[in-house]
This record gives sequence, structure tokens and C-alpha cells, in this order.
Amino acid sequence: MEGSAWVLSTLRGQRASAAPVITLRVADAFVTGSDGCNRYRAPVALDGNGFQIRTEAMVSTNMACLPEVMTRAGAFTAALGQARTARVEGKRLTLLGEDGAVLATFEAQSRDLSGTTWNVTGVNNGKQAVVSVLQGSSLTLSFARDGTVSGSAGCNRYSGKFTTDGEKLTLRPLAFTRKMCPQPPNLMEQETAFLRALQGAATARVEGDQLELRDAQGALLVSASRVGGQKSGALGLQLPASFVGDLPCADCEGIRTHLDLWPDHAFHARQEYLGKNVRRDFLGRWRVDPARKALILDGSGGTGLQLGVEGPNKLRLLDRQGKPIASRLPYELVSTGKLEPTDLELALDGEMTYFADSPRIVLCATGRNHPIAMEADFLAAQEAYRKAANPPGSPVYVTFEGTITQRPKMEGEGTETSVVIRRFIAAWPGQRCDRAHL
Repeated sequence: MEGSAWVLSTLRGQRASAAPVITLRVADAFVTGSDGCNRYRAPVALDGNGFQIRTEAMVSTNMACLPEVMTRAGAFTAALGQARTARVEGKRLTLLGEDGAVLATFEAQSRDLSGTTWNVTGVNNGKQAVVSVLQGSSLTLSFARDGTVSGSAGCNRYSGKFTTDGEKLTLRPLAFTRKMCPQPPNLMEQETAFLRALQGAATARVEGDQLELRDAQGALLVSASRVGGQKSGALGLQLPASFVGDLPCADCEGIRTHLDLWPDHAFHARQEYLGKNVRRDFLGRWRVDPARKALILDGSGGTGLQLGVEGPNKLRLLDRQGKPIASRLPYELVSTGKLEPTDLELALDGEMTYFADSPRIVLCATGRNHPIAMEADFLAAQEAYRKAANPPGSPVYVTFEGTITQRPKMEGEGTETSVVIRRFIAAWPGQRCDRAHL
């Protein structure tokens, strides 16, 4: 048991849901992990197959989650407290009570980094603090099966070699491009801190869909979430994820709605009015009203929705005043727990930059930073940018008709959300997103 890590599989005979993940780690006579809502830590006595937690000494964080998540967390910690025997068979751990009844089963946590990709969520700033990634920036880690580590440091790409031995991680000196990116503010300072943190990493700990890189003294350097994994967001939502459903419509067959939500509070939405050949695409930022357990979507062009949160994978449309709709009609949007982004076609604006054949844009509506695909009307945007950028490389506010879609990554495998400029309208030197909509 010592030094082992596990992910909950069943709890009192019931299959554990995929998210939020419940974990258990045993090290140095303590158990630690996540109960699906809060982090916990408690002393444990291990004697042969004996397993007994000192529940009176258990400590945990004190976050509030949705009632069903809290109920499951309580049932899990109760099962831990009642466990008296631990039986390990291959990659399975079973905890049994005093009467021999099975309380919980776990599967061994994979520690293999090869073939995994991660979105960085926190970086040690070198001042004894781990801070969140800047809004509008994206830092990534990709561990290839050939022993190569690569990704985006926010502005520049980096690559190198890595080896692992259990949780021990060794990164060879990293090579990286040398562009300068002025936006968002402090991006280059964040990049410097991130690259310094990477090269100081000595251990890599995977827990569920989360990754922590630490130095030899145990200080946290980088935290990240697995691409395609789940994490608990506002009001217990499992994000990123797509929510879909056919909403009632007074003068059509229904409003087929696809809503993509990201943990950084950005959203994309498409609504198709069935039988009318009408479609509305919009995007923007979402915020929370905790008192009503509601999400408020502030969209481009003044569009918006209010949605009640009814579970980690279920939303229900509210009326224009944000009140529940008393009806048996299907006002729900549901999620499978996965992000399956839809394409959008709409008028867009943002701050464009162009460095070393790598055009990018920060969209005003979401604050997200995307690559620009070199297709369609890109050449017109490129020419206008070169005339307007002063100095070269500085952001230029542009307007255009575009598509947000998936395109192959410039480097590495897979796809990423990209912007296609279908019809370029204009560059506006001297304007910025924060003034463009006044």
C-alpha cells in the first residue's frame, strides 16, 4: 500500500460516476486525495492487510459543491472511516469493513505520462506563490511516446526530452522559439516563470485528471488538467463540456441548441430554429449567480441566456427575468461530460498579432487567444495588419466575418480551436477591445 495511488471504481456496490473523480493516495502513513469536492488528509495505520484511518484527525478543505456531489463525498469519507482491511489484487484495491463487507473498490492510478496532453492551470511565479494562468493565454504540456515533451509556453513553442521512473521526472534542457508577444499584458513574464518551473521539475504526480510537477524539495511548480479530462467548475459543473437539447419554440418545431462551456468562463453557442432554416451563432463570457444556482451568458451582439444548474451535466433554461419556467416541456440542456465543440459562423472582432508566420487573435467577446488559419481571406487581413501594426508585432484591432472551427495544430498532433477569416472588413489602428464596443 505504501506509495500507492488509486481512483475510485465502486462505492458500496454502486459504480462510481466518471466525474468528479474520487482519489486515494497512501504515503508516509497518511491517506490523501479528493472526495470529488474537497481535498482530504488523514493518518492511517497499516498492519499487514489492516487498514484503519484515524477519522478524528482527518482534515479537509471546505468548498461547497452541488448537493449530490456533497452526498457522494460524505458517503466516501464514511466508507474510509469504516474500513478495517485493504486487499490488493493486481491493479485493484478493495476496502472492507469490520464484518468483511466490501465498502469500496479502486483501480490503480496510471503514472505513465507518455501519450498524455495537459492544459496548464497554475504556475509558480518564483515568488513562493502558484498563480492561475493569465486570461487570454494558453500553456500546454504534451508528453509523446518517443520521450519528447513539447507545448506552448504562451507565446513561444518549446520542446525537449523527458524520462520517468515512478514519480521521478527528468527533463533535459529545453529548446524554444524566441518570439516576443505583447498581449495579454505580462504574458512574457508568465512564460519565463513557466519555462523556469518546467526545468526545475523533479517529480510528476498524476491524480485523476490532474497533474502536479514539483521540485526536489516538494514545492509545487506547475499544475495542469488532462486534455479531454473533467474538472469541477462553478456550481459543480464538469467543464469543459458541451450541453445540447431541443428547446421549446412558440413558432417553430424547436430550437436545437448546442452550448460549449470552458472553465475560463468563455462559451460558444449555436441555435437552429427547426423548420424555419434560421440559425443563430454567438459567443461570449458566462458568470455565476450563486444565490439562484444559475449561469448568465453574456453574448456577442447583445444575445444571452440564463440557465439554472441542475447537476454536473444538466442545465435548464430560465425565463428572461432569470426565473424558473413552470412547464413540463423539455427546457433542459444535457451533457455527456465531454467537450464536442461546434463550428460557429458570425461577425467577429479582436486584436490580431503576427509573429514568425504565426498569426493569432484575441477575440473581444471571449478574451480567448486563437491561431488564425492561413486560408480564405487571410491574405487581406495579413496585408492590412502589416500596414497598421506599429511597431511590427503589436496588436491591431480588426473586424471580419469568420468561422470558429477545429484545425490541425501548427506543431504536434491533434486539432485546436482556430479562427478562419472568411471576409476581412477592416483594421482599426489605435482601437482596442476594451474600447471597441463603447
